[in-house]
Amino acid sequence: MVRVSKAERITSIADFIASRYGMSQLLGGLVTVIAVCGAVPYIALQLKAIAWSYTILLHYPQMQMPQALNLPFWQDTGFIVALLLAAFTILFGTRHLDASERHEGMVAAVAFESIVKLVAFLAVGL
Repeated sequence: MVRVSKAERITSIADFIASRYGMSQLLGGLVTVIAVCGAVPYIALQLKAIAWSYTILLHYPQMQMPQALNLPFWQDTGFIVALLLAAFTILFGTRHLDASERHEGMVAAVAFESIVKLVAFLAVGL
């Protein structure tokens, strides 16, 4: 898979599957739609968890779950978190898309996130 991806400069799973079936644009588009539909709920859940965690920590002594408020989107904590994460991603190395390019900044960010989650799970477990 790696050899074929490098030889044909494939950068996504949709390109890879489409290339296996004669560079079918219809199949590539279908795979893209399925991948986006599968990823969006997970990303939304992650953003909601970050926003709620921030709200809980902000109001720490009360220790109550955040309520759904009817705020404008620019005052929503989830929207602000999404903007900050997008800015972080842009700043740390995904400005250029090249199949042979390495994104050490993104790898470091994912590794740091994994370490933080591991420490948090261990703390909760103990």
